[in-house]
Amino acid sequence: MKPGGIMIGVLVAFSLVVVATSLEKFSNISQNRQHIEDLIGLNGKLYVKQRNYGTETHDRCHSAEKQEGSGDCFTYTLRFQPNGTGENLIGYNTTVKIFATEGYTKPNAANYSFGPRFRVKMRELLFINKKTIAQSWWKSSIMGKMGAS
Repeated sequence: MKPGGIMIGVLVAFSLVVVATSLEKFSNISQNRQHIEDLIGLNGKLYVKQRNYGTETHDRCHSAEKQEGSGDCFTYTLRFQPNGTGENLIGYNTTVKIFATEGYTKPNAANYSFGPRFRVKMRELLFINKKTIAQSWWKSSIMGKMGAS
């Protein structure tokens, strides 16, 4: 085997270990830590701390802020920077509908759109810990409460 082939093999093996480790981290999360109502109960702006999906898109979500709602339906204002520039933020109001996915008794997911060009999509809350600044892990993003405004 050529030296380049060995390196590719090592990189593929390493990548598979990283993926398996990442998936394992999410597969055994307790349902007691997946209550979307805890996230909905936070007041003030939630700022995007890290994003690990759709990084090829140009618009970057900056924050989310609950405007109104009760029960299972809420209105949030999502703010983003157009084209990832330092320009002024643009706000978009979106309807967030929370619900319990199969096997859950309490709401752990939400349907909402990121903006006018995006379709409504289901996103499951993987984890929330109010003790560590309300850090939340989603299958599609990580949001953290950085302060109210």
